[in-house]
Amino acid sequence: MRLADAGLLHCESILQRSSLYQWHIRVHQHAEMVQLLYLHQGRAEIEIEGATAVMTESCIQVVPALCIHGFNFSPGTQGLCSLWRCRC
Repeated sequence: MRLADAGLLHCESILQRSSLYQWHIRVHQHAEMVQLLYLHQGRAEIEIEGATAVMTESCIQVVPALCIHGFNFSPGTQGLCSLWRCRC
């Protein structure tokens, strides 16, 4: 069984998802999902639990389950976003 088929893992490109929302992913949280964001090229402003930081290329950010977070990407930013289910 593949992890994605079991609903345990999801992966998509930043370009694929964020371009649909004008490069802004509003603040939200995942109840049982840990998120890993890999920024390959471009720039992102990330808000986690009210604190803001800037990510630049070749950067990885882990967002634990239940952590309130959001992203503002510069247009054309490339990288990957992966979510995996955890029992928190």
